[in-house]
Formats: sequence, C-alpha cells, structure tokens
Amino acid sequence: MARGFTQYSYIDDELPDEWPIHSAHLDYILDDGTRLNVNQADYYCPNCNHFVVGERIETVSALEQEINAGWPRKILSGRRSRKILLV
Repeated sequence: MARGFTQYSYIDDELPDEWPIHSAHLDYILDDGTRLNVNQADYYCPNCNHFVVGERIETVSALEQEINAGWPRKILSGRRSRKILLV
C-alpha cells in the first residue's frame, strides 16, 4: 500500500517529531461503482496535543466535478514526504 507522511519537527529538542501517515488508497465507492478519493489533511488535535490525519471535506461543487470527471485513479510509486519545522 502506498503511503505518504508529513514530518513535524519542533524547535524544542525535548519534544519528539511527529509523522501523520496518509494512505493513497482510501476511496468512497458510490452505487454505480464510481470511486471518489478521500482527500486527507493533517490537523492538530487540541485534545490529544498531536498531529493527526483527517478527511478534508470539499465543497459540493468540487465533489461533483470529481465525480463527473470519472475520478481517474492515480497510482503513486514510492513514498512521498514533507518536512515542516515548527517554531
């Protein structure tokens, strides 16, 4: 399964880095078999004080455009990553 992650590094060395992991294969499957990608984003959870992955909810018109386009599935090879330094 292909995955990607974002590495969050804190300037305070005592705090460990965090790596919310994304999956490339999360889809909604509609009644007609159309696949709709579950768009993911990193969010900070104030309850647990960590970064987590959640679903990014698009506008209705953006979802309709994706459905009408037939959602061409893109297969990514390898791993994608980003590094963000938190100050």
